[in-house]
Formats: sequence, structure tokens, C-alpha cells
Amino acid sequence: MLQTISFRSEAVEWWLLLQRTAQQLGRVHCWRAGDHPPDAGAEALEQHPTAALVMALAGVVRIEGHHDRVDLAAGDALVMRAGVWHRHAPLRKGTIAFLQAAIGGRSDFFLESADLRLAAAWPEQPSRNHLHLIATTTAEVERRKALSELLLQQVRDPVCPLPTSHRADHPMLYALCHHLHRPDCVERIVAASGLSIAQASRVFKARWNCGIASAVRRERMKLAKELLADGLPIYIVAQRLGINNASVFSRTYHQHWGHAPGHDCLS
Repeated sequence: MLQTISFRSEAVEWWLLLQRTAQQLGRVHCWRAGDHPPDAGAEALEQHPTAALVMALAGVVRIEGHHDRVDLAAGDALVMRAGVWHRHAPLRKGTIAFLQAAIGGRSDFFLESADLRLAAAWPEQPSRNHLHLIATTTAEVERRKALSELLLQQVRDPVCPLPTSHRADHPMLYALCHHLHRPDCVERIVAASGLSIAQASRVFKARWNCGIASAVRRERMKLAKELLADGLPIYIVAQRLGINNASVFSRTYHQHWGHAPGHDCLS
């Protein structure tokens, strides 16, 4: 059950727990995107076009990747670089998790247990840039320090309870993350909404300030830039975006960023 973070007694308890955890972080793991084919076991996996964070506040939180798995004990965190295939295992009773990702114009975060998810948001920046910097930091001690500073700063910042949104808002967001690598991503987002194309477009635009196709194209180009910087070959990056024609990918990339994809490849 998804509810806004306001007007819940659990919100105060979990918020204080988040503050304490931010000062006593344990392991801070980091996953980077691999170059495996997007359809190889990815049916139930999702990927984000920007860095994302998962943290255990109580109990054990399991995150499963394409070839990896990590069990986060209380205080441990996992920072995933853009494009990491992953799934969230169901939370067990007594477990509390914190999740954050900056996508769609804001930095949504969730505090959740096995039977309740509380949602709110911070502004997209500076959270997005800071998560990216943490995800690209190689030394774990530096990641832990940077993440602790970010979390402590964020919990002092004003929190924006999510406005009452249409029931299709989150299903469409999840569909984008699950199907960004598929050529029919737009159609799958509409299908996930359970609405007509016109209705789905209106609901989507209220969150993203643009149409579904425009948002998919923009998020794909964000992800492409991150994957190229991670050293993935151009043809693999194109596949990860559901673009099977390298020329089409190069042309689209140039139109969006103003230069060819080779300019952003890891040298």
C-alpha cells in the first residue's frame, strides 16, 4: 500500500531511524552496469537512467542483480550506477528500507516495510548529481563519507509530500524503468496505466511535463551517456536502449547532446 509520508505515525519513527542510520552507515556497496544483452533474463528486472540508492534501516534488504545479489544488513547501503539491472526482493516482516532515485523531475524517496510504503520527494537537484558522484567514487570509505553527508543534508531539507496523483502514475513510472530497453517502451507504459492513450498521456504529462515518447527518448539519452562513460561499446548501448540500428542511435544521440556518442566513450 502506497501512501504519502504525511499523517502517518510510522513516518516520524522511520524518519528518526533514517537520521540515525545516516550517522552510522555500515557497508556502502556499489554496482555498475554490465554489458550483458538486455533480454538475457531481464524480463523481471528494472534499470534506472540515473544512479539509485537502497539502504536497510532495519532487518535485511535483498537486492538481486543480473548476476549479483546483496543482503543489506541494518545500516548498509547499495548505490547503483545508471543502467544496473536489478530487482527488489519482497521485504520480510520487521524490515524497513529506504530507497531514492532522481527521475521525472524530482528526487523521489520511499520508506517502506513489508506492508506499507511511505513516499515523498526532494528537489531533483542537488540529489541527482550527488548520487551520481557517490556512484562513481571507487573507494568505499569515500562513498560512505559522501553518502552520510548527503543523507544528513537531505533530512535537514524541506520534504515535499507527493501530491495526490492518479493511480496510474507509479505503474507508468515502473513500466518505464522495466521497459526502457524495449522498442515498444511507450506502448508498454500506456498498457501499464490501464487507461486509454489520451488519458495515459494526460496523467503522464502531469508528472513529467512532456509526452510519453519525449520522456522515453530523454531518459534513454541520459542512460546512454552514463553507459558510454562506463565503457560499454556503442552497439551494446544502442541495444540497451531498444534501438537496434546503430545509425539511428548515433543520429538521435547527436540531436540530443550535440555531439556523436563516440565523444562520450570511455577512453
